[in-house]
Amino acid sequence: MNLSEPYEMQFANSDIFIQGKTEKILALQVKIAELVKATNCFKNCPSVDCERKTLLAIYKDCLTLTFYIGFDYKYSLDEIKAAAEASNLSSQFETLYVDINDFVVCSSLDHYTTLLEDFIPLGTALKFTEMEIRDAYSQININELHMLK
Repeated sequence: MNLSEPYEMQFANSDIFIQGKTEKILALQVKIAELVKATNCFKNCPSVDCERKTLLAIYKDCLTLTFYIGFDYKYSLDEIKAAAEASNLSSQFETLYVDINDFVVCSSLDHYTTLLEDFIPLGTALKFTEMEIRDAYSQININELHMLK
């Protein structure tokens, strides 16, 4: 997935977002938890069909937070190669939490890249196309950024 355009769009608004590296990482963990809850993947029962628009909005928030974390560390990636999808959503979410923990312990470009490589396939697992993700992301506005605070 090409990240040049989303990075440029988000960088233009980076001064109005959550302050503090720790707070951004915590906010990302909370948003991922919201996505987990919305998918119901942690329950041992048939998944409840969550409104697709809601899932996409939460996914976009997670992506936004991930980019802002990268900005704090001056990391910029033009292209990301998505990792293979895990066997189920629960495994993918678990992998993301491990990636975040690894990044907290050692905030390297390599760990940040791994986080993005594991995050992108989640969109595919949620049945979003790259175009849907780009369109949702391009509709970010200042009010939405304030709501993430």
